Amino acid sequence: MRRRLEGLKERAGSNGPGITIAVIALVLALTGGAFAASGALTGKQKKEVIKIAKQYAGKPGAPGATGPQGPAGPQGAAGAKGDKGDKGDPGTPGAPGAPGVSVTNTAIAPNGAKCGGLAGAEFKVGAGTPTFACNGADGLEGDQGPEGSPWTAGGTLPANATETGYWAFHGMEADEEVWVPISFPIRMPVPLTAEHVHYGEANSGGAFEASGACPGTTPIPTAKPGELCVYQYPPPLGFANATFEGIFRLGSVEGAARSGAIMHFVPTDGALGSGSFAITGCVLAESGTECASS
Repeated sequence: MRRRLEGLKERAGSNGPGITIAVIALVLALTGGAFAASGALTGKQKKEVIKIAKQYAGKPGAPGATGPQGPAGPQGAAGAKGDKGDKGDPGTPGAPGAPGVSVTNTAIAPNGAKCGGLAGAEFKVGAGTPTFACNGADGLEGDQGPEGSPWTAGGTLPANATETGYWAFHGMEADEEVWVPISFPIRMPVPLTAEHVHYGEANSGGAFEASGACPGTTPIPTAKPGELCVYQYPPPLGFANATFEGIFRLGSVEGAARSGAIMHFVPTDGALGSGSFAITGCVLAESGTECASS
């Protein structure tokens, strides 16, 4: 560099310090400011050099071509969790859904194939598998239930329910009193008074037909609600040599107790007797101590 400057100086000769400074400024402009910064020039000369350098400095060249992309840098550390955002506005309501499919019920006429000739109905949801309900079709037999109790609630004969039984005696001599008990397995709700107990030979024109309380027969005894009907088989095989004295519930009180009664006969010779009875439950009167009038 020094040799080049000395050569320039010799060629400049007597051209004066202005040419020299201009040349130096041009060189400095082309080579950089390292020389000027080393302190070889005065302050005035530095200013002159900078002025000339700016005058003769070239404009920036066109940008060069883009270089190849460098390799990816390492992944940065995860950032801190951000604050929770504000609640968003409510969304727009959705459109109404399509109507659901209802169950259809179609009547089935008799003599058709769907119910084997029976009438009925066909139930179906949309295009699903139909279900048939056929009139009179036999259902599946259920499991056998537990054995029921032979007694009614509270052990009392229900209203309009009838229970029956039989009675008999034989071999009694004259003047021997005969007491024949009859028992009600299911007791009446109340005792019966004398006007509600009846004895006679069925269909003989006696008290049974007259009272209307005992419309049955000896083989098939019946009684209206709140009535006791004692039927006698006709003589001579069913009844002989005795007189009927009455039906009692307690000592000499005529009627029937809740669980039974006693019939009184007096033989006139070797006596015998047999028959049947029926008693029917009743609805109680307001007093609760007797059956209501039927």
